[in-house]
Parts: sequence; C-alpha cells; structure tokens
Amino acid sequence: MLALTVRRRWRGRHLGACAAVCGLAFVYTSPWDNHAAKIKLWTYDPVFAPPSHFVLYLPWEEYAFYFAQGILLCLLLVVLARYLKPDSKGHEL
Repeated sequence: MLALTVRRRWRGRHLGACAAVCGLAFVYTSPWDNHAAKIKLWTYDPVFAPPSHFVLYLPWEEYAFYFAQGILLCLLLVVLARYLKPDSKGHEL
C-alpha cells in the first residue's frame, strides 16, 4: 500500500537514501544479532528455520527483515514528507 501511495513522488534520491538506510541497518544490526545467536541468547526453532536456511548464525529471513524494515521506513517517510514540509519561513508546520 505504501509503495502505491508514493509511486508518483518517488525519486532517484529516495532510492539512494533507501539503499543507505538498508545498508546501515544491515551493517549495524547483523553483528549484534549474530553474536546474540552465537552465545545462545536466543535460538531458532529448527521446524521454522532449518539449518539449511542459516547464514552464519542467523536464518536468511532475519537478514531480509533488516532490508524490509529499511524499505518500509523509507516509503513511510516519503508519504509523511508531504505533511512535514517547512513553511515559507523555514519552520516546520
């Protein structure tokens, strides 16, 4: 729904910013999550995450979640930017 809402407002700069957000989320989050899984702070049920789905200590779906969060955040910000534009004096409304 968000993608359909922003389809006319999405620009190349948004794509670059979205890629940066997704990259930062991946670089920042994956070491912590891998370490937590390695020391068994949390585990994954083998019924839902078989060993063949793992990359290092996390299932690949966990990495996909990082990117999904970043993309959804970027889409939401593009939608909200319409309502958060500063007024003529530079103050936010």
